[in-house]
Amino acid sequence: MKEFIKRLFCKIGWHSIGFEIVGFDGASQIAKCTWCKGIGLLDSQGNLFAVGSIGKASNDHNQA
Repeated sequence: MKEFIKRLFCKIGWHSIGFEIVGFDGASQIAKCTWCKGIGLLDSQGNLFAVGSIGKASNDHNQA
């Protein structure tokens, strides 16, 4: 039941509180939701948004 609720929250845009920071594009931190593993941007309030619209290309330059 707990996993269902987590998936539901992620689907409506309420992602986990604990994020894994995966990159920085020079202006924004890029993070991964610990529940759905979706990658998005962190805003100034620490909220994850634009999950799924941040493509792999955004992270490629951070690997170099």
